[in-house]
Amino acid sequence: KQMPSFTERITIPHKYNNFSIHFATLNYKNPELNKYAYKLEGFDNDWRYANSNQNVAYYNNLPSGNYTFKLRATTQNGVWNDEIKELRVNVLPPFWLSWWAYIIYFLTFAIIIYVLYRNAVNRINLRNQLRYSEMEQAKTEELNHAKLQFFTNITHEFLTPLTIISATIDELRYSSPRNDGMYETLSFNIKRLSRLLQQILEFRKAESGNLKLRVSHGNVSEFMRNSIEAFYPLIKKKKIHISFVSDPEDIYGLFDIDKLDKILYNLISNAVKYVKEGGAIQITLNYSDENRDHIKLIVKDEGAGISSEDQKILFTRFYEGQYRMHNTTGTGIGLSLVRDLTALSHGSVSVKSELGLGSEFEVILPIDISYFSDSEIDSYENSNSKELVEAESSLQKENDITSNSNNKEQETNKVVKNHTVLVVEDNEDILELIQKLLSRDYQVITSYNGKEALLVLEHEKVDIIVTDIMMPEMDGIELCKLLKSNIDYSHIPLIVLTAKSDEKDRALAYETGADAFISKPFNLNVLHARIRNLLKNRERIATDFKSQFVFEIKDLNITNLDEEFLQNAINCVNLHLDDPSFDQQQFSEEMNVSKSTLYNKLKTLTGLNTSMFITNIRLKAACQIMDQNKNIRISDLAYAVGFNDPKYFSSCFKKEFNMRPTEYIDRFTDTVK
Repeated sequence: KQMPSFTERITIPHKYNNFSIHFATLNYKNPELNKYAYKLEGFDNDWRYANSNQNVAYYNNLPSGNYTFKLRATTQNGVWNDEIKELRVNVLPPFWLSWWAYIIYFLTFAIIIYVLYRNAVNRINLRNQLRYSEMEQAKTEELNHAKLQFFTNITHEFLTPLTIISATIDELRYSSPRNDGMYETLSFNIKRLSRLLQQILEFRKAESGNLKLRVSHGNVSEFMRNSIEAFYPLIKKKKIHISFVSDPEDIYGLFDIDKLDKILYNLISNAVKYVKEGGAIQITLNYSDENRDHIKLIVKDEGAGISSEDQKILFTRFYEGQYRMHNTTGTGIGLSLVRDLTALSHGSVSVKSELGLGSEFEVILPIDISYFSDSEIDSYENSNSKELVEAESSLQKENDITSNSNNKEQETNKVVKNHTVLVVEDNEDILELIQKLLSRDYQVITSYNGKEALLVLEHEKVDIIVTDIMMPEMDGIELCKLLKSNIDYSHIPLIVLTAKSDEKDRALAYETGADAFISKPFNLNVLHARIRNLLKNRERIATDFKSQFVFEIKDLNITNLDEEFLQNAINCVNLHLDDPSFDQQQFSEEMNVSKSTLYNKLKTLTGLNTSMFITNIRLKAACQIMDQNKNIRISDLAYAVGFNDPKYFSSCFKKEFNMRPTEYIDRFTDTVK
């Protein structure tokens, strides 16, 4: 490289873009007379002039680029030389503006664009996958929902003919009790089919989140023994040996009877499916830990076994293993329901299995009160259990009756039928069977829907109503609402029959005023027992009303509308207590009801006709007066409560309370005080 004095080009790094150029001429005679003109092309727009004392050109912050520095000078005589000296100056750009920096920028930009592109593509693919997955899941859910809806609809449709079959067997058992063994077999299979149908409905509840846990204290071991006995006819047919061991023999604790029954039923029925003829099923029950607050139920079979891959999805709904698809039948919801019911019971379920060596299902459930909330604890007996007890008792009694001689049966048929039952059912077969069963003891009137029932009630006196829920024209719930809100019919007990077994349906029926709720398929003897109990309850209320000296209406188990009516009736008689001319006509007018409605309601609620009710209230008022004034004369007392003849008053009082007024004063007034 040449020195700047002789070079024609210099290159300056960007950090040295502040520089100066010194220049001079080779004229030494009169150097102070020298003048200069310079210009940096590319930066200066015009020539710059300087004398001998200013022979330096300064440039600051010069941008990067190529420049040409031009310089000329004068002679000592002041004449400008034609020769122009040139120096090319190249100011290098900073590193971030260099060509290799641009390459890096370009590559970086390209990479960013590529990354953004790939990210966008991946996001689109992921979004499509998610959308496809959601569509697939929605389709699966829709298919599952369609399956469940189909099963639910079919279940409700099956429950009606199943009720007819069950009722027919009850009728045959009554009329021809000799084939009791066959009836037991038929009843067992009906119960088994009913369980399967109810299981589908239970699974539907689990899917919709409507399952509720209701635990009560009991003997878990004894309950399981009874539940396992239901499988004996089935395992006897397949020659399967089943054993149950409880250690200790009796385990007590809190458990949901219905949920535990379904868990046990599904596990055993699942084992029975896969165990070959001559195989064995072992069921054990014990405490799962030393605290004895959990039980461990193990169901072990000698079936085909389950592969480790299938075990991962064993408890999913509608699961179908390869073996089951070709060797057994089922809905694919049993084990899924077991999982849901176990989780609802705050427990767990697991499986151990090897192909060819059988399977072992283990269920752990809490039985201590500390594991359940207050809303999950039921301190009362299960209503269904009560109904079954009533049914068994009723069935036994009826079987005893049929075993007597024909003469005794004829005498039974001659019993006076004092009560009338209205049966509202749209299924002709069920209606005919219910009518046939109840007509032995009651007068039976039938109708096919709620509207027809209302027409019947306008012309017939009915003591109790049995109605289905799902009916055309007007369903059972609407009928119940209308009856319980109508003063003419609110006193009539009402039993609801339905294929729906949800707690919501049961609650809705009771909220609308139903006195009893029976799920299909039902035992007709349970229905018979329910009717008998409701009528006896009405008779008990009437007996208590007539026999007690002072009666509290709040103690009656009647509707608010009937309670208000009865209180108004008592108040109305008390207002005319000393009026002997107060009669039925005036009574009905002041109560704003017809004479027939007044008679029917008083007869149902108190067991008394209208005139007897007035007399009864007068006599009760006499008791209250004697309690307050034991020195009152009997004649004055008789006139005070609306009797014209003191002797007739004494006679009525003795007939009503089995004592004369004077005896009442001597016996009770001191005690009352």
